[in-house]
Amino acid sequence: MEPKKVFSPHQVYVGSFIGGPLCATHLIYKNFIVMAKPKYALITILIGVAFMTFLLLPINFLPEKLPYITFPLLYSGIAGAIVWQFQVSKEEEAVNEEYSFISNWLVAKYSAIYLLVTVLLFLATFYGYSLFGYSYA
Repeated sequence: MEPKKVFSPHQVYVGSFIGGPLCATHLIYKNFIVMAKPKYALITILIGVAFMTFLLLPINFLPEKLPYITFPLLYSGIAGAIVWQFQVSKEEEAVNEEYSFISNWLVAKYSAIYLLVTVLLFLATFYGYSLFGYSYA
């Protein structure tokens, strides 16, 4: 039987760090679908959308001294921990022939696509704030 392809915790961590929370949501969602856990997949989508909203809406009101790396480290760490805890770890994959990990090139592709989408969402958010008179300087 052909092993099911899933994303490893490390792939999700790196993919989400580069591609943002939308990439993390997509990768975790795909893993839950492959593992036949549609309830968890739906919860992943809902949490991902809520977190992206939480990230976008207050962006104009955050303190200027907050390091830029704070949020990427936060959501990447959470995403990697979710995969490690609820999905497949390297150790499980080594002894379980049911799963194998997806190519890193596919993770790079998803990361690049979601990086572009995230940048466009942030630009749209800044533009929306400027339409309502809020400055981001």
